[in-house]
Amino acid sequence: SFLQNFLDDAVGECLDKISLLLGHNYPGGPIIEKLAQTGKSTYQLPLTKLDETYDFSFSGLKTAVRLLIEKEDKRLNANDLACSLQYTLAKILTFKIEKVLQTKKVNTVVLGGGVVANKYLTNYLKEFLQKKNKNIRVFIPPKKYCTDNAAMMGILAYYKISNDEAGRGALAGPIVVAAVILPTYFYSPLIRDSKILKPVQRNRAYGIIRKAALTYSVAIKNPREVESKNPLQATKEAMVEATLKLKVKPDLCLVDGKEEIIIPNIPTQSIIGGDQSNKGYPNPTHLKAIFKYGICSLHRKTYEPIKSLVNGKTSREALCQKYNCKI
Repeated sequence: SFLQNFLDDAVGECLDKISLLLGHNYPGGPIIEKLAQTGKSTYQLPLTKLDETYDFSFSGLKTAVRLLIEKEDKRLNANDLACSLQYTLAKILTFKIEKVLQTKKVNTVVLGGGVVANKYLTNYLKEFLQKKNKNIRVFIPPKKYCTDNAAMMGILAYYKISNDEAGRGALAGPIVVAAVILPTYFYSPLIRDSKILKPVQRNRAYGIIRKAALTYSVAIKNPREVESKNPLQATKEAMVEATLKLKVKPDLCLVDGKEEIIIPNIPTQSIIGGDQSNKGYPNPTHLKAIFKYGICSLHRKTYEPIKSLVNGKTSREALCQKYNCKI
């Protein structure tokens, strides 16, 4: 169940805005972390939103930092402020986590999002959890999967980029590949394996994705291209095209399938998927219609049993018997 939310900014956005207040650029997380390495926690900053809810709010903290910067002016020690800020954020996070541990049965804690790239916060949270309960499993993804882009990428791998295809195993129609990047904290119960959704649910999911996506793209290979290139090659090319058309460059591309996809300057990782017999796939209803009425321009003539049906070397009756299809 969904327990908490950020009422204003998330931790990473808080670091971004304070970095700008200090005269530095975006993203602020790495800058604050570097400054803090040679600083001391000498500034007392407010611990915001320490109440009975699970919600986070850092608006008071940001305001306090802005007023401190204005007050101290040239006397401000940016390194000490950065160190104090990290310490304060860690205390706020652990306060809320402890409330969850007190009221919920927790076996595993996953630390995710761009801010997890901050070693100080990660180590602080990990040590806190281990002290509270040594039996709690703490999962921290590799740093390269913790940046904003990596955390935001996609559907199939929950908030990482997803690159998925439709129609590769079908007997008719084009191969269509879609790629999408969703916001880090995006959630919808409809965004899951589309094959287990009803048509009306898929239509709703389509609208949700289009509205929420930071960027998305589609690449299509028509039936003639599929025939000339072969399905696998056509799919790979479409996946590369869809990914490169994204307006935001991803740090990682998760590909539906087990084949290796090479995308220039973008690492990829394959995941195993599967398709049901539908939408042009060779299910019994489709095969029966082919043997009874013949094929249309959308059918792929290099695919069996269409290939054998077209070249006439095998009779319709023999093909029906082979594919256990009665007409």
